[in-house]
Amino acid sequence: MARIDTGRIDGYEGMTLEEKLSALEGYEYDDHSEDVERYKNAVSKANSEAASWKKKYNEQQTGDDKTKAEVATLREQLETLQKEKTVASYKAQFATQGYDEELAGATAEALANGDMATVFANNKRFLETHDKALIANQMKDVSKPAAGDPVDVVMTKKKFLGLSTAEQQDYIKDHPDWKELK
Repeated sequence: MARIDTGRIDGYEGMTLEEKLSALEGYEYDDHSEDVERYKNAVSKANSEAASWKKKYNEQQTGDDKTKAEVATLREQLETLQKEKTVASYKAQFATQGYDEELAGATAEALANGDMATVFANNKRFLETHDKALIANQMKDVSKPAAGDPVDVVMTKKKFLGLSTAEQQDYIKDHPDWKELK
């Protein structure tokens, strides 16, 4: 509550109690109640606007956080799809080289993940299987030697000298170690 400045009342110090009471009752001071009310209204309005802006800010932050979460989810999905595409591409390339589907899939996955030890191990497995199949395929086309003395199959110096000149030249081309014949 506002206090009355008695220093503004002339002779207040020397007045009697009744005179002081009378002077105080008649004292007119500047009434600032309108200003006070106006200031209260201005503060109330400012507080209301601040609350409104705070609410808008929080809503926007929530929207931004939601947007960031959606972007992160989309980014994860994109990375997953890119990896799947890479694996599928690698798998197709391994399959065209002759890898079986299971080995092609495992090798493609390892290559996409950068697991080169598995890639090399699977490549070794493929080459071993491929070589065995190739040798087996070539062996079925090889004719069996004629029945008879196996000594006839081995070339000797005597047999070599019994060959015609054209046959000797063919033998020399095919066998660079022909000079070691016994």
